[in-house]
Amino acid sequence: HISTRSKNNHHEFWIENFKGEKTLLLGGKEGFLVEEDKDVYETLDKITDFFDKKRYLKARKAAIQKISTPKVKVVKSIPTKKIITARQIDKEQDTAKLKIQDLREGVLVDFHNEHWEIIGQVQYDWKLENTDMLYQVKNHKNQITFLFIAQNIAVYTAWIEERLSQYELMSNQLDSIAENPPLKFTFRESVFLKEHFNSGHEFASKSKNGVKIKQWKYLSQDRKESLRILEHEDKDTFVFWGEKIEEFEFSNILTS
Repeated sequence: HISTRSKNNHHEFWIENFKGEKTLLLGGKEGFLVEEDKDVYETLDKITDFFDKKRYLKARKAAIQKISTPKVKVVKSIPTKKIITARQIDKEQDTAKLKIQDLREGVLVDFHNEHWEIIGQVQYDWKLENTDMLYQVKNHKNQITFLFIAQNIAVYTAWIEERLSQYELMSNQLDSIAENPPLKFTFRESVFLKEHFNSGHEFASKSKNGVKIKQWKYLSQDRKESLRILEHEDKDTFVFWGEKIEEFEFSNILTS
C-alpha cells in the first residue's frame, strides 16, 4: 500500500507492507516540492504503475520458468552386485586320456568294482590360482557319496568324503570351529593338524555367480584323512571328512 503525506506543497510517499510496517519511499527528510496537487497524483500513478508492472513481470517470469523447465526425477542408483564367474578349466576331450582332473558332470567312472556317475559338482576357485572340485557321484544302487579332487599346482589328490551331520559337529565341538580355528585337534581317534587356509569363491552346478567362501583344511598325522571346514559369506559352516584314495583306484573314466 502506498500513501502520501504533505506539508506546504512538500510531499512524501510511504509504502506499507502487509505487517503494517511503513518505509519512506520518496521525499527525503523534508519531502519534495510540487507546484500543483495534480503533480502529486501523477507521480503516485507512475509509482503504482511501476510496482504493478514489476509484480506482473515477476509473476509472468515465474510462470514461464515453471512451464519451460522440465521436471527432473531424481532416481537413486542401486549399486549392482559384481558377478564373479567361475574360472575356466581346460578338460581333456579324448576319452582315452581322461584323468581325475578331467572329471565333470555326466562322466562315468569305475571305482572299487562299481560303476559311478557324476551327477553334480561344486567348483572352488581359490585366490592362489588353484581350483578344487567336489563331485557328487551315484552308483547303480542309487547310493550317493562325494569325491573331492584337490589341486596343488599340477598335482591332484583324490578324497572320498562325507559331510558331517549337525549332531556330529556339535558333539565334537566342530560347529563353531571356524570362529577360532585351532592348530590341531582330535576327531574319530585321529589327530588332525592344520594344513592351510584358503579364501575364494564357490560355484554350484550351473551357477553363474560365485559365493564368497573360506576354507580351513586339516590333515591327519599319517596324511590319509582330511577335514575341510567351509564358511560361506552368510556364516553357514560345513565340515567334510575325507579319506585319501589313489588315482590308480579309478578305471574306465568315460564320458556318457
